[in-house]
Amino acid sequence: MHNLMSQSKSGFILGVCVLATIYIGWHLFLPIMIIYIPLTASHEGVPLPAWGRKGYVRPEYDVSFSENGRFVAFTTNGNSLRHYYERSNKGLFLYDAQLGKTQQVSTGLWNPAISIERPQISKDGSHILFFAATVSNNPTILEPPVRLYVYNVKAQETKEIVVPEDVRLSIRSQFKLSPDGRYLGTVISTDAMFIYDQKTDTYTVFSGKQLYASGYEYEIQNFSFLPNQEILFSAKSGPNDLYGIYSLESGTYGVIDQPTYDRLNHRREEPRPEDVASFARKERNRFYGLTPDGNTAVLLLGENHTELGDYNLTYDLYKLDRSTGELSRIPTPNWKRSAFLILTVMNTILAGYILLTDSARKRPFPTHAPS
Repeated sequence: MHNLMSQSKSGFILGVCVLATIYIGWHLFLPIMIIYIPLTASHEGVPLPAWGRKGYVRPEYDVSFSENGRFVAFTTNGNSLRHYYERSNKGLFLYDAQLGKTQQVSTGLWNPAISIERPQISKDGSHILFFAATVSNNPTILEPPVRLYVYNVKAQETKEIVVPEDVRLSIRSQFKLSPDGRYLGTVISTDAMFIYDQKTDTYTVFSGKQLYASGYEYEIQNFSFLPNQEILFSAKSGPNDLYGIYSLESGTYGVIDQPTYDRLNHRREEPRPEDVASFARKERNRFYGLTPDGNTAVLLLGENHTELGDYNLTYDLYKLDRSTGELSRIPTPNWKRSAFLILTVMNTILAGYILLTDSARKRPFPTHAPS
């Protein structure tokens, strides 16, 4: 009886594992099947497989760079169970160019209703700011509920930033990080700022009147963090422009002229380099930008580059080293492939156990009554 009980339990576990393998395998291989069997409409409007026609699955990415280009923070739905759906959840990844490895920071894998959005890495690569948004299949929900988080790269810890009630978060909120990741801030109204200090776990909300110390109602146009714990501002009141610097340590504000503001702001639109433009001009490619030091470009390539020795069937991120011209893939961990392989091994072991302990050979009770 013990063997029969063991076989029943093993059979049940095997059945569950097989179903899980089929489910994950379907979502793992469906994009590949879509590539090689895309449907086209005949003259009667009947979908037919177009054998030999190449199509490409396009995961979505959102990319942010550290100052020296070593770290690339990006979100993608490429590892989601439904990455070929518009509203599938996204995970957050951190690529270390020095090590050539990608670390999965946070994902909505165990909570498919949560998607990681709008990653922003500090210039020194120490912190990543991101939103966790609630995914909905309802297309009428344009502003899903969001929460604000900061990931500490060195400590590998994620902390939620709890903002005051009058600071309304949305997926379009323009938060910025200081170069060292200590401060984060955003404009919460036309003349008000919100600044959070991670070191002291405190926040400050102040208005344009406090900043500009003038009798005019200026609207904040733009702001950025400077390396020495200062904030650079530009504001406008009708035809009048105002530029200034706010000290986070002393809480004082000083007015500067436009040439000084332009020099400190570093917002010059430079033409796209020709070596990068040659990739971006192709139909299926997308250029995400240059790292702040200008040495590395990150691109989405729609063509498979077999010469790289890393053939893949889907769209992927690549980095172009402009000093050497070397093009290499930014790897993305694929939990579906790992889960599929683990489940396949478990299925094999369980099936082998059931066959080797067949009750037909080891009967738990006698077939004939004792004489």
